[in-house]
Formats: sequence, C-alpha cells, structure tokens
Amino acid sequence: IKFISRVPYLELFDYTTECDIGWLVIRGRGVSNQFAMPNKLFEYTLMGLPVISSSLQNLRGFVKKYNLGIVVDENNVNEQLYAIQYIKNNTIQYNHIKETVQKNFTWDIQHKKFISLINEK
Repeated sequence: IKFISRVPYLELFDYTTECDIGWLVIRGRGVSNQFAMPNKLFEYTLMGLPVISSSLQNLRGFVKKYNLGIVVDENNVNEQLYAIQYIKNNTIQYNHIKETVQKNFTWDIQHKKFISLINEK
C-alpha cells in the first residue's frame, strides 16, 4: 500500500494502472453515497481491477451481482485485511471484470438505455 498526497486529475490514470486492487471503502453518510455509484468503481473495473467495496446498498448489490470484488464492513479493519489477502491470492477469479464492465456499463452501452427511458416519458 502506498499513501501519496493529492494528485492532479490528469496524472491519476498513471497511478491507477499501477494498482492491484480498487479501494471503495466509503462511509455512507450522504444520500448520494447511498444511491449513486462512485466514478472510481468504473475507473477501477474498466482497468480490470477487483474492488474492495463498502457494504453500502448501491455498491453491495452491484459488486456481488457482477463478481467485481469483495464487499466489506467499512468499520471492520480485519474484514478489510482479509479481503486484501483473498484478492491477492485469487486474482485469476477476477479476470472477467474488464470485459463485463465494457459489455454492460460504458457510455456507448448506457446512453441507449438513457435515451429510451427519456423517450418513454
């Protein structure tokens, strides 16, 4: 694990491509954290990184349904440490991530669904 200070947005990609795991352990204090998906989820998964995610309702269901990583209690450090070791020892299990996200959740796929929802109204 490396801790670094603030990174300019245009340099983030360089750091993310060097990662082994995407970290989405977020405390759900705000409404948007409960119902919106963080952009980081898609940034990590489009690079094929398995994620360690909070048990927030929106994240938990998505991560489990598409087998994108492990859901942990954001207050349980032992659970988080176990998840890191599990992913480290089972990386082959997550080879499907990038392909799954590219087939289902890129803008090219999603915008058609958005437009059809708008046209239904």
